[in-house]
Amino acid sequence: MGTIWDAVVSNKDLDLPTQQELLAQFRCGELAAAAFSTFAALVSAFPPAPPAGQLDTTLGSRMLDAKQAALVAYDTAASRYHPAVYARQRTELVDKVHSALAPLFATQLKSAHKGLLRAYRVEIEEALKGDGYDFARVVAEARARAERSFEEEAKRVTLEESGWSAEEERIALGEDMDSVAELLRKEETRKMVAVIEVRLHFLLCAPSCLLCGTCEATTPRTCSADAFTVLARSATSSAKWPRRSSSRSTHRASTCGTRS
Repeated sequence: MGTIWDAVVSNKDLDLPTQQELLAQFRCGELAAAAFSTFAALVSAFPPAPPAGQLDTTLGSRMLDAKQAALVAYDTAASRYHPAVYARQRTELVDKVHSALAPLFATQLKSAHKGLLRAYRVEIEEALKGDGYDFARVVAEARARAERSFEEEAKRVTLEESGWSAEEERIALGEDMDSVAELLRKEETRKMVAVIEVRLHFLLCAPSCLLCGTCEATTPRTCSADAFTVLARSATSSAKWPRRSSSRSTHRASTCGTRS
């Protein structure tokens, strides 16, 4: 077939543009199909996708290599045919390659979404365990890191001319981070209210109580500074008033109230 085409091209007495285009379309179609088969074989050899939330750090480079292998195979054999037919078939081949790889791109972004959302929440929860934190600042910094990581991953797995967009997944990640931040904000508010209740309880206690042990009174009678510390720690961890653990503790609390 190549010899026949060379003869047609070199024969200046022939003026057969229609036949040339038909021949080019036939040959370029065959070459594009062969190139796509090469591409498909490379993609089928990709390792299995990791569990949700974990990233395949080599996916972007492997997708690019498979695409380039297909295009090199096609360009090497088809570029000598009718330029318009060659270009058209090449565009169709590129679109077909991108369509085959698009699900891998989408899966990678969903995994990035899940993993970054989990890391975002853990980062905030760890920061809130410290003292003197600014909740809004903690959330803003964690969100910025998550968004930056998502953008980097999206760029890493986006192929040129693919037309792929990470916008939908980016918006979904932002909405999920908003929900997590709101949930944690409510939890922190609940803890703060519990601490305020403990403080009010302490302020209502008579200063004459000099207990040095653990005061487990559950009514605003009297308690010591040590008792307030115990109650405050209990409130910040469980937001519930501590229960009486023994009749002895109840007796001590009642005795404290009687003295006042």
